[in-house]
Amino acid sequence: MESMQPAPGSPWRRSLAGYLVAAAGVLLATWVRVSFVNWINPLWLLFYPAVLAAALAGGLGPGLVATALSGLVTVFWILPAEHQTGTLDSRQEISLALSAAVGVILSVVADGFRRSRRAEAALRRSQAQLALFVRHAPASIAMFDGGMRYLAVSDRFLTDYRLAGREVLGRSHYEIFPEIPERWREIHRRCLAGAVERCEADPFPRADGRTDWIRWEIRPWLDEAGRIGGLLLFSEVITGLREAERQAARAERLEAVGRLVRGMSHEVNNPLAGVIANLGFARDGLAAAPPPARRAWEAAGAPPVAGLEEALADAAEAADRVKGIMRDLAGFLPHPGAASTRTDLAVAARKALRLAHHELVPCAEVRTDLDGSGEVGMPEDDLVQVLAALLVNAGQATGDRPNVVTVSARPLGDAALAVEVADTGTGMDEATLGRLFEPFFTTRQVGRGKGLGLPRCRTLAEGAGGELSVRSEAGRGTTARLVLPLAPPAG
Repeated sequence: MESMQPAPGSPWRRSLAGYLVAAAGVLLATWVRVSFVNWINPLWLLFYPAVLAAALAGGLGPGLVATALSGLVTVFWILPAEHQTGTLDSRQEISLALSAAVGVILSVVADGFRRSRRAEAALRRSQAQLALFVRHAPASIAMFDGGMRYLAVSDRFLTDYRLAGREVLGRSHYEIFPEIPERWREIHRRCLAGAVERCEADPFPRADGRTDWIRWEIRPWLDEAGRIGGLLLFSEVITGLREAERQAARAERLEAVGRLVRGMSHEVNNPLAGVIANLGFARDGLAAAPPPARRAWEAAGAPPVAGLEEALADAAEAADRVKGIMRDLAGFLPHPGAASTRTDLAVAARKALRLAHHELVPCAEVRTDLDGSGEVGMPEDDLVQVLAALLVNAGQATGDRPNVVTVSARPLGDAALAVEVADTGTGMDEATLGRLFEPFFTTRQVGRGKGLGLPRCRTLAEGAGGELSVRSEAGRGTTARLVLPLAPPAG
């Protein structure tokens, strides 16, 4: 059987220690009184230290026992030995009663002091354990006091919010994150009043211009008196997850477009080729008709030839538009072997600038910085098409102030090259930016854009092993960033 011995530091051992201190203290005080200082009055002054020591060591019980033992020793040993009498006079009885009362008071006070010290020590241990738990928790956790100063944070919190190496304990949450919006501060105030709030996906615009997406829950914590002492913040940075979800949704849409193209290409392109050919034949025939034939045609009550020519021109333009849509849709189909092609970026950029010249010159100043360019692994036609589309978009972003379009390139290590097309035009809000790469989404007027340019550009970039991203701020301009792998060394 297991031993039933109490654990070290248990209440039973503490009480036993207190009773032993009571007995030893009273015996020591008696010995000192009898042997050395029998002149001290009142007599109980020697016993008070024993009462205090017993109460501090074991609590109220040992203190009262020390008081009782002191009284018994005084009545039955010290006084009879000093006064040679077995009875107490009234003065001695009153002194003994008062001394016993003082002993009880000292025991109560010492026990209260002992309990408060133990409660403080327990609170410190509890706080240390909580801080240790929070620090090593596999989640982003922060604990605040009522003034939103950090009491404890997890290592994951420091990592997720890029605070590793910074001292945050004792500092204000708003000092660490001055960009916290007012709506979040209002949430903190509500939670300090007792509310519990949460959000599955909340944008957090950061001071450096990027936006993190946060999943969070905030709830108050209570102190030992049941009052709200501060807040606990449980959060998770889900920016990567949200971007992955958007990429997955985009991939599904592109796959749907791809299926549409594969299913429609023959059914649309073949008849469309016949329509375009016949429209051309009809227009050529009308153009070749001599004036007498035209007059005879109109004299017979037929529609005017000029109206027919205009109608045929409109039909031919519409057919060309359908042909262009099908060509753009074909850009979503796989482009095998793209990454193995070598293209000089500077040459492709100059060709793209010539193609976009008509959109740029009337409304924008163009600047180039292509000193950091090199050869990339993307077909030249595709790269020119992507850069031209980005340049046209930048040129058309002109607002009520001068627009400066800048094309720049710089290496990213030894394996990739970044090309940026930036403008100082109207920019976009967050909602528009979030839909920018959706097929058929466009911000242009009806008839000026099909909403396929940027999605196709991203498809071409990813087909070459690169990526295309856009950042923008309403009223400040837009920057499109194309990252492409560098072509391997020749040979």
